[in-house]
Amino acid sequence: PSGVTHGFWQAIEFTGFGRLFEANAPSWFDHNSQNWQAASDYYAKLLNMTIMTPHPGGAILHRGDEWIASVSQQDDAAISPHWRPVFMVPDMPTTRAKAKEIGATIVVEEQQVPGSVISVIKDPVVGNLLTIM
Repeated sequence: PSGVTHGFWQAIEFTGFGRLFEANAPSWFDHNSQNWQAASDYYAKLLNMTIMTPHPGGAILHRGDEWIASVSQQDDAAISPHWRPVFMVPDMPTTRAKAKEIGATIVVEEQQVPGSVISVIKDPVVGNLLTIM
């Protein structure tokens, strides 16, 4: 409903990520949209997930005790709705410095979120990368 292009994949022999929730590996997925409620409903119904709304303006999609992704309100209409991968890093300042050194733009220097801290980094080629510590 938010216009985000997304794909699906069925594992056969290749099962996907070999590492998750480790340093420098994927740990989370974040969806940003001008209508987080509609997006949450869509993905929850499509992927058999439950919606939890811990705060206004966003939701967590989960299955049982396993949290899968967040869906957040994006009020800036100039920013298209999108999914962002989230990578866990062992040292946020070092990762930010390295990103700047190799051409990235720091969009959000550092922001406290429940249980962690994030930085939003725009890669020099195509888009946003969200890092979390």
